[in-house]
Amino acid sequence: MKLHSLPVAQLRRACLRRQGFSLVEILVGFALIAVLLGTANVLLFSALRSARKASAVGIAKAEGAYALNAMAGTIKYARSIEACGANSVTIRRVNGHRVTYSLAGTGIASASADLPVPGLINLTSSRVVISTTGCAGGMFPACVPGSTGLTICFAADVAGISQAGESGAVNFQTQVGLRNAGN
Repeated sequence: MKLHSLPVAQLRRACLRRQGFSLVEILVGFALIAVLLGTANVLLFSALRSARKASAVGIAKAEGAYALNAMAGTIKYARSIEACGANSVTIRRVNGHRVTYSLAGTGIASASADLPVPGLINLTSSRVVISTTGCAGGMFPACVPGSTGLTICFAADVAGISQAGESGAVNFQTQVGLRNAGN
């Protein structure tokens, strides 16, 4: 039926019937909007969680690598390994100074009584928690006093992470041989 051939009264009724949306059309529209918003919400929170985890892994890697490199560099050029414990190792440097690396609380610290100002120097900050999770025997240094090498093993994780999926634990392990043993 063509609109231009209808009388004016029928044309008015045809226009009034099509004015606005039906209840079903409105409900379908709201349902589609709700599905789209729900999907966008899930994607947004997933991206935020991934960003927090990436940040946590970056912090743990940076602090753990610094501590590992500082210890390995000093131990590599040491004269001897004097003492080993479950959470500490004491070496004698070529200049005769003794240095102790220890897993002190939740961080790694270095101490030397031979320094002009003796004291504890933290190799990790309070932003990370150091543990022996994943290390053989749960030991931080695995060594024998008088030997010419040792294994350093620890895990670094960001402190204060409450959500399990956001943890950024990174394991570190290396073997260090003394280059100046007996010198």
